[in-house]
Amino acid sequence: MLKEAAALGDVPVIIAGDFNMDTLESPGIQSAISQGQWIDAAVAMGNTSPTSDAGKATRRIDAILMNRIAATAITSKTEVVVENSDLIPTHSPVIIKNTNMGRYWEKTLKMILPKQFEETSKIPKGTNDNPLDITKRAQAWDKARKTGQTDTMLEVFGELLEEYLTSALDIRDDQRNKYVGRGKITKPVIKINSARQKRKGAISKEDINRLKTMRTLEQLIRIAKKQNGPSTPSHETMKLWRKVKKTRPINTG
Repeated sequence: MLKEAAALGDVPVIIAGDFNMDTLESPGIQSAISQGQWIDAAVAMGNTSPTSDAGKATRRIDAILMNRIAATAITSKTEVVVENSDLIPTHSPVIIKNTNMGRYWEKTLKMILPKQFEETSKIPKGTNDNPLDITKRAQAWDKARKTGQTDTMLEVFGELLEEYLTSALDIRDDQRNKYVGRGKITKPVIKINSARQKRKGAISKEDINRLKTMRTLEQLIRIAKKQNGPSTPSHETMKLWRKVKKTRPINTG
């Protein structure tokens, strides 16, 4: 489980649940914690209260693990609380409070470029029946040409071309802003990226689908072994096949 979480790349991962043992007794978890890749939130916050009283023995078998990226959300006000509840027999819910979830987001600058026009061959004949009003642009063009302002000339030409094509291709008025801006200096806009979006080194959506397919296959193999036979239910096989067809071949090299 920790290996699959690590394959996601530098994104925050939180694993919470019933581990059926104290994380302090798990060699695998302790190895990951000692390497600085994971933390046990309860231990880090100094609250190792028991979470289970099954079999008349009190143990801390419910925990919240956070990888090093997720742990950046911990602040001086963060706390881990073990609450008493009658809804979950023999277990007490473990809750982490007052984390800075905003640390999982980042702001980047994105250039918004004009949308590409369709092929000009799709422009119907007779479009020139409604000529453009180019008087003001012609004056701006002449002035820029005489003073050698090539940037202004490019901007005027871009505006004329965009106006002509949006009219000729019958683009709706509420969509025309997406096609304009050629010849102008584009200012970047601020975009907020969530932790769920792909980062460098993170696996793609296709890879995630393949992981899910492999888990389904492993589950079907376990079902087959329990039935003491090599085959699986036909409807489960068809479901698995549909999932495999949606993903690319798995690279085993």
